[in-house]
Amino acid sequence: MQYLLTLLLIGITPIFYGQHDKRCIEGDCKNGQGTYKYYDGSSYVGEWRNGVLHGEGTYVFKNGDKYIGRYVNGEGTGNGKMYWKSGDVYQGEFKHSRMCGQGTMNFANGQKYEGQWENGKMHGQGMLQYYCGKRQITQKGRFENGVFKGG
Repeated sequence: MQYLLTLLLIGITPIFYGQHDKRCIEGDCKNGQGTYKYYDGSSYVGEWRNGVLHGEGTYVFKNGDKYIGRYVNGEGTGNGKMYWKSGDVYQGEFKHSRMCGQGTMNFANGQKYEGQWENGKMHGQGMLQYYCGKRQITQKGRFENGVFKGG
């Protein structure tokens, strides 16, 4: 749930804050490369088109989470990397500001998932690795909505 909420914010934040709740602190803040500082403490450094996040950029959330990647019309789309303050890191494809397509999540607790994602959840073919004591467990096969369904 934490991931879904943060990823939704990647796309929603610029829409909710709009032109009235941000300030350009450097560069071309309408069409080009610019740095914006939002009043809530979050920030964006990257490309803009018609006043909307569009192109490569880095968005740092007020809680310290960070998304580095591509935006299309205000939404994280294409390849990107998401860092959570917890230490979890996802690298892969995004669609509508959610993990969607191929990607790898390295969890701070040592777990790792490589495979397909849909709507921010493990979904499709993939492999989850985790430890039970000192023994490494690997689940390889089909996942549905974040749950392993079998090989």
